Amino acid sequence: SASEPSSLRVLSDGAYAMSFSFSEDSVTNPEHTYVKIFNANGTVRNDGVRVDNLPINNTGTSAVAAHSDGGFTVFFMVNNSKSNSSLDFDDIIGQRFDKNGIKIDGNFRVNTKVHELDQRNVDVTELSNGNNLVYWHSVSSFTTAAGGYSNEFRASLYSPAGKLLKSDFSLGDTFGSDVQSIGASDIAALSNGGFAF
Repeated sequence: SASEPSSLRVLSDGAYAMSFSFSEDSVTNPEHTYVKIFNANGTVRNDGVRVDNLPINNTGTSAVAAHSDGGFTVFFMVNNSKSNSSLDFDDIIGQRFDKNGIKIDGNFRVNTKVHELDQRNVDVTELSNGNNLVYWHSVSSFTTAAGGYSNEFRASLYSPAGKLLKSDFSLGDTFGSDVQSIGASDIAALSNGGFAF
């Protein structure tokens, strides 16, 4: 069964890639992230490829970023990735593919704040210059003026070719609220290649 919304992105050759999470029974088997590619005429280009390489972790929300060479990257959330030694924090992970859905290298972590709390609910906005802004919700990731911790939205910027341009930067805080859904925010692409948050 699938419990997270799918993500659909048109690729540079007119095909489109759809990412989604799936578990055979969602009780004894963890959810994993998959991607399926359809040609522009609706026929199936591949039968679905598992994106994550994690044996027991559940994956959550996912989003697709298209690249200028016809390939793409799937970004997804992983529950309890143990990125910080033995601590169980959620992370944002990426996996690059060519236009046929063949993996290029392996999974890579997008967020650099591994010593903090959970990184959740990833999404992608394609900007007018072809860059992709990958953004997510970060729980208690920065210290407030009062000495406590607050939540914020963070992002990484990738070129049309999929090259990392700017890593894990702040978009703004959520004023102390424990917002768990990226749906609480939105990104608007501007005509000059920038964006409004």
